[in-house]
Amino acid sequence: MDDPRPGATLVPIGRFARLAGLTIPQLRHYDRRGILVPAARDRRSGYRYYSEAQAAAARVIALLRSIDVPLADIQELLAAPEPERVRRVFAEHRRRVERRLSEARAALESIDRIIS
Repeated sequence: MDDPRPGATLVPIGRFARLAGLTIPQLRHYDRRGILVPAARDRRSGYRYYSEAQAAAARVIALLRSIDVPLADIQELLAAPEPERVRRVFAEHRRRVERRLSEARAALESIDRIIS
């Protein structure tokens, strides 16, 4: 098994998923995208192991996904979390959410007109 940090406490993917509030498929997807790469991987089975230190980043990812922040934006924030970048990414996301809300309101108004 590849373990880049000797002595690190490694957690199997299932337990880590529970700690992080993510699912195993999500963790696999985030690994493939390079967003949250396991600390170690079994060479024969490919089984993923995460360090307990990665749980904080995983919880941030879970929180951001819960408010529909796109994965590309999350990857950008995790790679370079400078305050100005964070403000810009969240301002852009807010505009997207407001646009979707406006579209939903227009759809509701159409429904109301049809009902009337």
